[in-house]
Amino acid sequence: NYRDISGIGYIHPKFHYVEELYLNHNLLEKLNGIEQFPFLRVLSVKFNMISNIEQFFLIMNKKNLLVLNLLGNPVEKDERCKVE
Repeated sequence: NYRDISGIGYIHPKFHYVEELYLNHNLLEKLNGIEQFPFLRVLSVKFNMISNIEQFFLIMNKKNLLVLNLLGNPVEKDERCKVE
């Protein structure tokens, strides 16, 4: 959090087993690289710069994902992100 992270680059394989990832309050526009975490249960990307809903296609195959927090991203305004 609060690291001015603008992208998810190469992650050493010993970290691929991470189950919770908090990348809040950064500069992320894309989720490229998230596929390196096949065991994610929680992904929080609050208050970043993600504006394109297609970025979330990268996590659709994450069967273990229980929590996805998008609060404060421009994509939040997309009607397809509304939860009723």
